[in-house]
Amino acid sequence: MTVITDYIAQQTEAVQPLLQHIYDLVHEEVSETVDGWKYGISTPLYKEKPLLGFAATKNGISIYPYGNSTITPFLEKVNLPIIPII
Repeated sequence: MTVITDYIAQQTEAVQPLLQHIYDLVHEEVSETVDGWKYGISTPLYKEKPLLGFAATKNGISIYPYGNSTITPFLEKVNLPIIPII
């Protein structure tokens, strides 16, 4: 097990499938990622840089993309829109 899979296993049954889906998607689309823990949340790393963080919250899950140079190719690969937060 890894730091991220351990984290997912500790969450409620309601959010485990969502977190696992994010985890699987990241590893399927960017196979070079390694599991990490940054800023207190589960964070797959790509080329030693945080790709995105994800965490269980009281009402669901949160996803935190890190840096355009790392996250943009991933979002394009999985066909997700890039929506700037203002």
